[in-house]
Amino acid sequence: NPPKNGERLKEVALLLYSATRADSFDTTDFHLNGYQHPDEWEGGAWLSTPDSRSAVIFVGTKGTGDHYWYGWIHPANPTKPCVFEDITDSVTCYNADGTPCAPAVVKECTGHNEDRGWWSSDYSAQMLFYDPSVFAAVAGGKLSPHQPQPYFVLDIDKYLFLPNPPADPNISGAGDQRKFRIGAVAYEDERDLIYVIERFADGPKPIIHVFSVR
Repeated sequence: NPPKNGERLKEVALLLYSATRADSFDTTDFHLNGYQHPDEWEGGAWLSTPDSRSAVIFVGTKGTGDHYWYGWIHPANPTKPCVFEDITDSVTCYNADGTPCAPAVVKECTGHNEDRGWWSSDYSAQMLFYDPSVFAAVAGGKLSPHQPQPYFVLDIDKYLFLPNPPADPNISGAGDQRKFRIGAVAYEDERDLIYVIERFADGPKPIIHVFSVR
């Protein structure tokens, strides 16, 4: 029997880490290994090759710097935090290991632009590989949705164009601090090809990179 119009179907969460947004924050601390607030995961795909190998991948721009903070790009030194000091009821600057920054680091700089948000002192375009068997274990009740972690992380920065300066460095950052590197991903099982969008690779236009699965 088909569902009724507007009916919500029952779902099983196979991968679910802790929420960190203020409107949905929870008190648990379950996250991707090496997680930073500026992380951007833009797309995912299920790979399945003719020789019966398979993987679930996610692609995006990963914060990898020594610090990540809520505020602005530091105009004098992009690797240094420029923190929004008006927030006093929550942590606005973290070290790479997730511990709060030292008070001496939590400073607002002068001369910054108006594009406030979460920033890291370094970024990397990454492709995460998960073993589908761990999701099967979650579906079977043997693991919780927050437990799966990637078995392999592929840094794909060396394959990208990453023009410097980018189309709008005030918004995306530049150089090592450039975010918005990666967009959506798709997998073509007929020829075992992975298509990954590099955002703003040609001015404001994207470029599609093609990876062959071997």
